[in-house]
Amino acid sequence: MVEIKFCEKKDIKNISSNLLEIDFEDLEQYYNFLQETNEFQKIIYKKIGNKSIVEWFSSDEISYWWLISAVIFPKFNEEIIFIERILNLINEKKPSKIILDGFFDKYFIINAICKQNNIKLKINHKKKYFFDQKQKISKSIKPIRYKKILKQKQEKRLTSFSKKTSFSQPPNDYTIVTGINRRIKQPTLTGKVTKQDFIIQPIIDLLKKNNYPLMCIDLDYTLKGTTESLSERLETDVNWIPIEYFSKELPSKKTLDIINELQNNFASLKKYNLNDHFIYKNISLWTILESTFNDVFLEPYLPTYINLIEQFEIFFSNHKPKAIIQAYEVGPFAKVIEIAAKKFGIKTIGIQHGMLNEPGHDYTHKEIFSSKSPLGTPIPDSTFVFGEYYKKILTKDGNFPSDKVT
Repeated sequence: MVEIKFCEKKDIKNISSNLLEIDFEDLEQYYNFLQETNEFQKIIYKKIGNKSIVEWFSSDEISYWWLISAVIFPKFNEEIIFIERILNLINEKKPSKIILDGFFDKYFIINAICKQNNIKLKINHKKKYFFDQKQKISKSIKPIRYKKILKQKQEKRLTSFSKKTSFSQPPNDYTIVTGINRRIKQPTLTGKVTKQDFIIQPIIDLLKKNNYPLMCIDLDYTLKGTTESLSERLETDVNWIPIEYFSKELPSKKTLDIINELQNNFASLKKYNLNDHFIYKNISLWTILESTFNDVFLEPYLPTYINLIEQFEIFFSNHKPKAIIQAYEVGPFAKVIEIAAKKFGIKTIGIQHGMLNEPGHDYTHKEIFSSKSPLGTPIPDSTFVFGEYYKKILTKDGNFPSDKVT
């Protein structure tokens, strides 16, 4: 019977009747179906103790889970895809032994699969030892490193802003529009190629044409920060400002108290056997997911998001906009603005920014924010979609109220 050796990326691999060397790229051929799983939604609503994950990450009738699920879910989905690939590989090759010469970050999954399938597991302990030590060092310096990265990101983007313009108070009855990426516009017959804001450019043009005053906020979801889109936007005749303008203030005691409460909640949550909760095909994912859960308490995640909510509340109390329009309204920065807007009764609009999957983690939710479900995911007052097909996805699969989808 064949033995499978999991190794780091190699250009030339040992492939014989007795031994098959596999790296991550080779493994991809054993499962190419990358649709999101709905297993995650089942898990976050299951009770652990007397609360769901959504409730454990809540404070004062706000669930901050919706700001960090975008960090947790990709890791969860990655592990599920990995499991499917390994199981398909095993089913096809029927190995008698698996040799671990790499893939050490997946050790707990591989070990569980081997036990389930009565496959011997041999480990390069020397390599695994050095991998584990490297992980420990990385974990210990991560809080300092992330804080430094966030500071550098803020300084870089705010400097780019201040070189071009300065903040001016918005006029009465102004509208906020948020933007993420920009796209190449199709070349004209003369060959001229320009860039414009993806999805929201026609909205901006329409508002300008009808003399609606605007304040547009540039959102940047990259870890280290980019200034390309911001610099391009600052060259236009539209009033653009980076979101870092609102997050530059240090967190208040109120924000720090909320973070502390959530950390205490998480510590209480971990007292339960989470290995029995985060499971896929009888394989526990918690050992791998735990580090990602720990990371959400670092900058630029919960501390940044919760601070931004308070800063937007302060800003809206002095400068209440007429409406807020957002593409990619499911992103955490957009959710932050949505949460703050709801407290002031500000009209919010979300615009479909791409294909919606069935199921889709961003939109397929059991609970939507309402007076009866204050911990549900916050959604805009109106979500504009490209046709009845997408409305059906949101209302039938995602539980969006029909009157909130246009």
